[in-house]
Order: sequence, then structure tokens, then C-alpha cells
Amino acid sequence: RLGQRGDEPPPPYEPPPPDYEDDDQPSHRGRRVELGLVAVVAALYVVGYFLTGARMPAHASIGPVDVSGMSPSAARAAVDKALTPHAADPVVLTYGESEFHVTPVDAGLALNLDRTVDRAGGSRSWKPADIAGLFFGTHKTAPVLDVDDAKLQGVLSTIGTAVDKDVVEPQITFPKAKPLARQPKPGLKVDRAATEKAIRAAYLVSTKPVSVPTAVVRPTVDSDALAAEMTSYAKPAVSGPVTIAVGDKKVSLPVTAYAPALVVRVEDGKLTPYIDPKKLAGPLTSTTTGIGTKAVDATVKIVNNKPVVVPGKPGVG
Repeated sequence: RLGQRGDEPPPPYEPPPPDYEDDDQPSHRGRRVELGLVAVVAALYVVGYFLTGARMPAHASIGPVDVSGMSPSAARAAVDKALTPHAADPVVLTYGESEFHVTPVDAGLALNLDRTVDRAGGSRSWKPADIAGLFFGTHKTAPVLDVDDAKLQGVLSTIGTAVDKDVVEPQITFPKAKPLARQPKPGLKVDRAATEKAIRAAYLVSTKPVSVPTAVVRPTVDSDALAAEMTSYAKPAVSGPVTIAVGDKKVSLPVTAYAPALVVRVEDGKLTPYIDPKKLAGPLTSTTTGIGTKAVDATVKIVNNKPVVVPGKPGVG
């Protein structure tokens, strides 16, 4: 019956609440966009990898040769045409009025054409910078050289022999029993590393003379330390005779006798007095001082028509 509860009509249909985990949720759409972008970047990255081996970078040059956008083979041909005719040209270095003509044969220099093109961007690369360089930036590459290091070091030694100047360390000598100071002077040395770099950089690409890089070599002891040594030691050292004791005998040795054997020179980074025993031996064994006697070598004499050995005598002093 209609009035009874069991005969009531069913409630109207109501759709279920939305499922926020559905794929149409905004967060899921964002993930799909991100994945799409990653896929695009990956595809471009792979394409870029293959392009790096197919063409040279934008605004690229090898030495004086413009190879922008060329194929590696075309770039190789262009560099070969421009640089190979100059393979035997010397590199000219100068120092003052001196000139040094360094020939590639003597220095062991030769162009490596394949490595040059590869380094300039002629080979495939996964590096992002190399891929971006296909379209952006300026790319300058020096020619890659094969170098015989022994020959190049020999050339540097020859230049060094002509240019190097020895440093003059201070010294005090005592001619005529008076202290005489030799002032320190800086030396000069070829900067071998910088000179080698300059030779490599100029070969094949420059005809301008290159100045030889040098470095100043400072004396170990400066003039102030020399002046101090003159005051504290050198002048007092020859201010009067010295007394020498040999056994129980004492003798006064005049300045003129020992001064020639005395020198103050640089040792272990400082001025140090030194006595030359050979120069002092003469005054010590002279009849004036009577301190010692000179050694006498053994000799052979003829006595009564027979050889007789006369023994030697040791020296004293």
C-alpha cells in the first residue's frame, strides 16, 4: 500500500564525491608537464651531441683562421691551407740588441692538425658548454703542437747562456791590509717556462718578434748587511796585530801578514769570515815570525859515488 513505508520510492541518484587522486587533479597535470619538458630537453641534448661532431661552434677560430659553423673536414682543410705553408717559419725572440731565431726543427715543433680541429670543437661531446657553444659565444683555439721537449729545452738553454747574468754576492777582502767591500748586484735569468709558452704561442700564427721573458735574481745578502759587517767585523779585524800561540811560543803577527788570507764571504745566507790556510802558511813559516818550519821532501844525493837517501822533514805551523 502506498501509505506504508515499504512502498516509498527510492531516493534520487547522487553522484559520488570527486576523487582528488584522479589524473585530472592539477598536481598530476603539473607532473605531466615536467616529464614532457624533461623529455624535450633530453631529446635536444642528444641532438646537440650529434651536432657537435657535425659542425664547428659559432664564432670559432683556430689561430687566425675563421672556422665558424664549418664542418670539421672543411675546418681542417682551411687550417691546413692557412698554417702549413708557415710550418718552417722561425720564431724570433729578442733581448736588448740580441736576436734569437728559433727554427721549428731545432725546437722540435710541429702542427698536429687533427688534434687542433678536435680541440676547437670538431668532435662529439656530451658537455653542455660544448653543445651550447654551437650557437652562442666566441671560441678561440690555438694550434695544437707536437713538441720534442728535449729539443725545446736545448733551445731555452742556449738563450739562457746568452742572456743570463750571475748574481754578485757581497764580499770583503783586505788588500794592503785595508777592508775593501764588493757591493752586491742583482743577476738576471731567463724565465724558461714563460719563454717556452711564448715560443709555442707565436709559432705558426705570429711574425712579430717576441721579447725574452726574464726574472731578476736578488743577492742573498743586501748592501745594508754588508755595511753592518764592515763596521762590526772588517774594520776591527785589521785594526792591529794579532798574537798567535804555538805550543809555549807566542808571536805577534802584523796585519800585513794575515790580512791577505782573510776574506768575508756569503755562506749559508750570511756574511762569514774565512781564513785561507794556504795564504796564511807563508807568513807563519817565515823567518820573521819563526813560528814554524816548512816541510822538506826526501831527496837522493850521491856520496862517494853511491846514492844516499836523505829523509824528508815534516813541517811545523
